[in-house]
Amino acid sequence: MNVGQCKLSVCIATYNRAPYLRESLNALVDQLSNEVEIIVADGASTDATPQLMDHFCSRYSQIKYLRLSEKGGVDRDYDLAVEAASGEYCWLLSDDDPITKNAIAKILTSLQTSSYSLIILNSTVMDLDLCNVLSDLSIPIDDDVELDGEQMSELAIRCGNYLTFIGCVVIRRELWFEREREKYYGFEFIHFAVIFQQNLPLKILLKADPFMLTRYGNAQWTQRGLEIWARKWPQLVWGMDTLSTRAKSCLSAVEPLKSMRFLLVQRAKGNINFRRLTSIRSVAGTTALFRSLLVCLIPELLLRRMLIWYMNRDSKRYAVSLYELRLK
Repeated sequence: MNVGQCKLSVCIATYNRAPYLRESLNALVDQLSNEVEIIVADGASTDATPQLMDHFCSRYSQIKYLRLSEKGGVDRDYDLAVEAASGEYCWLLSDDDPITKNAIAKILTSLQTSSYSLIILNSTVMDLDLCNVLSDLSIPIDDDVELDGEQMSELAIRCGNYLTFIGCVVIRRELWFEREREKYYGFEFIHFAVIFQQNLPLKILLKADPFMLTRYGNAQWTQRGLEIWARKWPQLVWGMDTLSTRAKSCLSAVEPLKSMRFLLVQRAKGNINFRRLTSIRSVAGTTALFRSLLVCLIPELLLRRMLIWYMNRDSKRYAVSLYELRLK
């Protein structure tokens, strides 16, 4: 690949997920061209990731491997991957989600027809083994949608919590470096902070077709779900001045721990128990802590079965949530 020729850098952050990464890279290398490169930032994996990357790097000159000296977190690792990239645009792809047929060609076609600050790629939500479809489209649109760079609230409302998924993001690399980033290390959603801390200078494109198969229930933060959804995500959302109150409310409550519904769902998922009340105390007031204590008195298995029974009445609507509960 000649210097200055790269249009799209596929940036992946990974840690100890060599089998999934192998599957994702196999799908990617079949679609490589002179306009595309792959950057893999490895947060000091202790599994077979280095050997896997040696294999791929020896065969494909468009692949760059960053072997980091320590585990620094997903936000920092994606930031480093973008720093190492040379493409005009960066696709912040997850390490465990294979791309669909002709996905890269479709992105390049979109970039040839117009200039965008941001492209949000749709996906099909699958189970862990990629055998069963849980949701055909993460964003329920039939045709591509263009938004102006000032329509940040409209973007948030249309996409909802799908925006927590970093793999849907294709962003102009120069825009990435114009925004604050280190301030948001540790939030788990650096892409969201980069996108929403200011209006975007160019248009936004939402793609209707699925560009990847999202492997649901495989997030590395699963064991830290309560901390993320009760503190980090709300703090991030409500700190974005580009979003209206309505848009923020579509993404998260200001203080989720004050919601009995939130507490019951988290209990059913196994994220709230007596051992975790200490961590709840640090982010919740007396009322929320008391409600959390009451919720802990309900047997987790009983609550999960009740929630599954309720959701089964509209199994298509709740397919993803039902799958998550049945994984427990």
